[in-house]
Amino acid sequence: MDAKAIRTFIEEHPGGIAVLMIDGTVYRVPGRDWLWLTPDFSGATTKSPRPATSFYLFDEDAGHLRLVNSMLVKELQPLKSNGNKKGKGRRKSA
Repeated sequence: MDAKAIRTFIEEHPGGIAVLMIDGTVYRVPGRDWLWLTPDFSGATTKSPRPATSFYLFDEDAGHLRLVNSMLVKELQPLKSNGNKKGKGRRKSA
């Protein structure tokens, strides 16, 4: 997957995303501030702008930044709601 598609997806899902890698690893990205992409050079004036192929994300489990190759991303999914919205989720029985 290219980094431009990842950028678009995270901007469309401000509640967070899950990044699924081809080896089965899943990274939870709770919000846009947890993922860093290089600047978009698609509008650059040079002959052959180099597209970004990597990005950084904060890995909660490891407690540090992780450099991820965007070509190894299998799928992106929005994080699910926690069910605390009014009228949603489980009810307590009386």
